[in-house]
Amino acid sequence: MTIDGVAWPNSAEGEWLYGVYRSNGTDWVRVDASGFVGADMYRLMEDDLLMWQYGPAESYDSLFPTILPPDMQPF
Repeated sequence: MTIDGVAWPNSAEGEWLYGVYRSNGTDWVRVDASGFVGADMYRLMEDDLLMWQYGPAESYDSLFPTILPPDMQPF
């Protein structure tokens, strides 16, 4: 992936990971399947929140908390 002219290839230090969140009316809750299904195969639902992070796969849970903290919520 290239962002603003900077290449971010997969490497020993990290790879592109994504997390999907759905609102339960008060919080944005992570959809666990998003950590195990490739982004090209995952089917988003209307109003899903998609987040990308660059890091090691073993850090998935810390990169994508189960519930987004208030300062990370889009509204």
